[in-house]
Amino acid sequence: MSSVAHRDPCANHPGGPSLGRCIRCRVALCDSCIAFAINDDPWCEACGSAIEEESRPRYARGAAVLTVIWGLVSALWVVRFLFVPGPIPYFYGVLLLGYAGGLYAAWSAVSPVTAIDAPTIVRRAPGSPLPRRLRSS
Repeated sequence: MSSVAHRDPCANHPGGPSLGRCIRCRVALCDSCIAFAINDDPWCEACGSAIEEESRPRYARGAAVLTVIWGLVSALWVVRFLFVPGPIPYFYGVLLLGYAGGLYAAWSAVSPVTAIDAPTIVRRAPGSPLPRRLRSS
């Protein structure tokens, strides 16, 4: 695709020609409106900001999951020692699996989906080089 202006005017600047369209919402964009180059494709400010936010790890979510699960497993310890006088078969194995499951659930809540590469997100200033898709060949 070449960097020649498209026929459609820019959605935000009707007087100016567009250079391309946002990959996500398909809105026509001029040079100053192409706010992101994600994986070398043009993105508008709204769509690029959403992808940028979605790609951040959620450490608070992982910490909350870990706290809840480990708290429940620890409550089993207390209940076992206060209210059950005799031994319980496989009790320590269940506790170990509970703690390990909590770690796995917290990691899954924080880590990105497997087999999908994280996007290359570049916040673009007006006048800086265009994303690869819009550069002339």
